[in-house]
Amino acid sequence: WLDYTYFGVTLGLGFLAKYVFAILPVIGLVALLFVPKLAERIHWYRLSAAFFIAALIIAPYALWILANQYSLTALAGEMTKADEQGFFLVRWATGWAELALASVEFTLPLSVLFLLFFPWTVRRLQSGPGAPAAPCAPAAPGAPTAPNAPTAPNATDISGDDLSAYRRWLEVLMIIGLLVFASLVFFGATFFKARWMHQILLVFPLYLMIRLAQSRIDWARLRWLLILTLGVSVLVVAARYIEFHAHAATCGKCRTHLPIKAWAEEIQQAGFSGGTIITGDYHLGGNMRYFVEGARVVDPAFPLTVFPAPEGAGQCVIAWALKKELREPPERLVAYAADVLKAPVPATAEVKTATAPLIRAPNRERTLAWIVYEAPQSDCR
Repeated sequence: WLDYTYFGVTLGLGFLAKYVFAILPVIGLVALLFVPKLAERIHWYRLSAAFFIAALIIAPYALWILANQYSLTALAGEMTKADEQGFFLVRWATGWAELALASVEFTLPLSVLFLLFFPWTVRRLQSGPGAPAAPCAPAAPGAPTAPNAPTAPNATDISGDDLSAYRRWLEVLMIIGLLVFASLVFFGATFFKARWMHQILLVFPLYLMIRLAQSRIDWARLRWLLILTLGVSVLVVAARYIEFHAHAATCGKCRTHLPIKAWAEEIQQAGFSGGTIITGDYHLGGNMRYFVEGARVVDPAFPLTVFPAPEGAGQCVIAWALKKELREPPERLVAYAADVLKAPVPATAEVKTATAPLIRAPNRERTLAWIVYEAPQSDCR
């Protein structure tokens, strides 16, 4: 029961942390239907209890989603660029190409290193009874042995039949996951990121090791693979550190380097003392909420009911990051202000700007533009 309880809690908390977390356990259970040897080991009533525990954890948030009419489908469409226009065959081809590229990127560099060290694992492996079991590591050189000493059973030994079943399960799991992602193309998805593949390819290293265990292990090569893997991991951490600090010199969106604190100080110095700030970028909005004390930050991407109700006679501001010197406020923000907040932009509204250097790149600047209403508005104050 403890394992199933842990599974239910993990599933519930995992979904709250990342929606796509639910994909791996769901396709994993579906894949079990294709491997009867493993499916028969599942205590389905305990599994039902695990899903019940997960449902209890998710329920408050699910009720919030329903009450506020927040669409997870719309969010998925936005992330995968499902609103892209063009001939449907071109969009399908683009989506599948992006999925293939993201899948390959996710497996790098392990897939290449594994193929170089153990090329024979790509051959067809024996399945079912009589398949090779997981071999034990060789004894250390010089270790004493007793020829007639009894061997204690190893609780971690896995029979060849079991290994074949696990290998089959992981194969089916990954295939189903890729098919699910591929089917999203029919709903308009044209973009996939490599990091999204963790929900279907996180088990890929385990799958490779099972193939190795069922073929021929060269322990010297395996040790070198482990050394190289650790080395690559260290290099990746170092490269990410260097890239983060050097990124500001070449970045495009520059989200982690934007001078939002300086912008917030400019807005406050210009007279903003509290009220509502409308933004169309949740990265900008979230940081504005932190740096501008007393601000009620709202975003058109979310239902108005998720934000605190306006209080008092605060000010109404529309703020956006300036792009290509276009000083006019984005149409989406103007429409949101007029239709949702009942605060149409006055014809006499003056666009103000604040320019500041990027964090870690003082020679590059970014500009924030904003409009301040002359008086508090209906739901924008």
